[in-house]
Amino acid sequence: FDNLANGVVNIDNTSLDGLFTDDLDISVIFIIWLKGGNIGFDGLHQYGGTVVNTGTLVINGTAAQAYHNDGTLDNSGMLKGTGIFSLNDNALGGMLAPGLSTGKMTFVSDQAFQATQTMEIEVEGTTPETQHDMVEVNGTATISGTLAVSISYTPSSNDRNVFLEATTVSGSFSVSSPSLPTGWAVDYSVPGEVALQFNVSLPVELVYFSATKKEDEVELTWQTASETNNEGFEVEHSTDGRDWDYLGFVDGHGNSTEAHDYSFQHQSPSSGINYYRLRQ
Repeated sequence: FDNLANGVVNIDNTSLDGLFTDDLDISVIFIIWLKGGNIGFDGLHQYGGTVVNTGTLVINGTAAQAYHNDGTLDNSGMLKGTGIFSLNDNALGGMLAPGLSTGKMTFVSDQAFQATQTMEIEVEGTTPETQHDMVEVNGTATISGTLAVSISYTPSSNDRNVFLEATTVSGSFSVSSPSLPTGWAVDYSVPGEVALQFNVSLPVELVYFSATKKEDEVELTWQTASETNNEGFEVEHSTDGRDWDYLGFVDGHGNSTEAHDYSFQHQSPSSGINYYRLRQ
């Protein structure tokens, strides 16, 4: 840890987690330079000079403005934490990790995220802030960087986790390699939101499924519009819609984008109401 005479605070490969726990106003210092260390703040921090971060800058703020920069923030390292941030039109490069597993960063005005910037989002469930990270921009969010997502829960169909909210969203993210898990996509469909959307892609697109009484039998017919790796269908029968019995198997068409018709005859239906279903 060097405090040089020319107004530079140089932090080089030094762990300073939790060193600063009170409000810190260092507008008289020209430059803070984090080369590879890890510095942790827990108060209100105002800067009037230049902050150069090539290490890890952790802000865990509970004040009205956890981080207020009237000068320059040059971030090519990691900026992470929670709280309210005022960056004086400084675009963000480097790594941005909202939350401390998990949490929310709020930017008080327009905020740009550079093409060199990577936003890391952790998703552990569908509840904002407590189960997945959030970034809020009270203005225009200009995005052009990379999105790195870590998903560690079992989703339900149509889960939609909004991780960035702004008055206006301009641009889009690229997704880091490896890509999102199967079924997940980045969704920009709602103005002012960027979300992670999960949709189940079924291997068979079913057009209809019907049952018709023909004398002492029931004829089942169905049609598919497309099939993916479809070995076939198990046909099942029930008298109460709860307990099911296997009736037979009908071969599928594997992979197909054409319509296919299927049929099956139930030769000994029960008296009263009969229920049928397909298991692909």
